[in-house]
Amino acid sequence: MQKVEKGEYEKPEEAINILLFLENTRRYFQAIAASFRADLDLDLGGFIPEKDELFVAGDEELLFSAFSNLLLNAIEVSCPGDRIVVSLHTTEPRVWIRIFNPKAIPAHIRSRFGQKYITAGKADGTGLGVYSARSIVEAMDGTFSWESGREGTTVELSLSLIHISEPTRPY
Repeated sequence: MQKVEKGEYEKPEEAINILLFLENTRRYFQAIAASFRADLDLDLGGFIPEKDELFVAGDEELLFSAFSNLLLNAIEVSCPGDRIVVSLHTTEPRVWIRIFNPKAIPAHIRSRFGQKYITAGKADGTGLGVYSARSIVEAMDGTFSWESGREGTTVELSLSLIHISEPTRPY
């Protein structure tokens, strides 16, 4: 993370199958979401992780760190019955991933969301989770954006697409 902050991070040319990555990440966080009595859903836009290929450029360990921070934030603010949705779509040469949760970012921090040390409502929060996720994604030549309102919060990331196969449609 220090290299990312100093602009010294050299992006490895690692190909990550984002379909398997997202499915494995969902499985990892499913029990955590369940402990909050929330649902964690994954919408891969017709792609099937075990059959299709969708590779992005990046560092899988850092990407997992970024997703972990974002998913944990979404889960930790959830209430019983809430539905957190991770969705994916492609527009070559990018892959777009959205993380939606039905809670709004508190109005008093919205203008500073994603900046270092900005937090609200978490007694042990440091305000580094979203900041580090944004920094990691941007270091991998990705984009990070968000919107929040009465309907909830959507964080959207994009990553560079390396390879895509046609989606397998279940029939």
